[in-house]
Amino acid sequence: MNMLSNPALREIQSGRGVSPWRAPPRGEAVATPEPFCVGISAADRILRQTRQVALGQHRSTHTHTHRASCAYLLFHRSSVRLRTPTGGEEIATPLHVSMHAPGEIHAREALNDEGHDCDFIAVAPRLLQRLRMGVAGIYVTNDGLFPSGACETTPEIFLARRRLFSAASRPCTTLNSHQIDAAVERLLALIFDRASARHRFLCGQARTIRGRRIQLVEDAKTILAREYQTDLTAMGLAYRLHCSTAYLSRTFHAATGFRLVDYRHELRLRRAAYLIERADAEIGEIAVRVGFASHSHFSSAFHRRFGMTPSEYVNPSA
Repeated sequence: MNMLSNPALREIQSGRGVSPWRAPPRGEAVATPEPFCVGISAADRILRQTRQVALGQHRSTHTHTHRASCAYLLFHRSSVRLRTPTGGEEIATPLHVSMHAPGEIHAREALNDEGHDCDFIAVAPRLLQRLRMGVAGIYVTNDGLFPSGACETTPEIFLARRRLFSAASRPCTTLNSHQIDAAVERLLALIFDRASARHRFLCGQARTIRGRRIQLVEDAKTILAREYQTDLTAMGLAYRLHCSTAYLSRTFHAATGFRLVDYRHELRLRRAAYLIERADAEIGEIAVRVGFASHSHFSSAFHRRFGMTPSEYVNPSA
């Protein structure tokens, strides 16, 4: 199955299933939103921009400090430590999307020699506020924009990001501005629902236990982000974190939705998927680099997870 035959991609291209824009009745005035400012650095590249969203990519080899000029989301292709001026820290990996409010200052420190590589969506506040009112049960932070700072993404979210950026990066794409806005709105609704569920878990923990568990999970994520391609076991990880394997496994699953072994497996698959998008190495070489025993083992695991082969994923128009 190639990506152009995927019904979800056809929905993005046609606007079906993603709250498509419809022309107003004849004679009715159309309120055109003002453009919003997207501040970018030398390491950023804008792929497409409308009056409500901008799609882009960031790639750097060092710690990057950034003040957000608008609201935006980062889909991390490599693992980083997110730091804020207040001392807050969180690990973001290729399993994560992080959310940043206008005016927020944060630093992104690469956890290994992969540097920092990510896709980003900059969003006008009016679109985020409309989503906040439209998603049932959503929780938002005090800025009124995002459910949380970051969350793990599901395969559905991961593939929706891939379809959107793949279509937007093609020079002869048929997506117009309204279709891009609609596709982004659908993707954000999925992310907000996932992030709200994560927040509800954290709020359900006792204050003293919550902080201890969060730190344990972040420490585990740090080690896995650096050593995902190795044969580190759950027992070995628990030993390094000075806790029992059962306690670590139970806490990690409750906080992330993943078992430890599945998290590492998923991290390998997501990182490999990002690497084959860049096409800077053969698929077999990438498979071994991220920890799979062989090309065939990787291809089978990839197909089971995403419903397509690595070749179909990297060549969506094939």
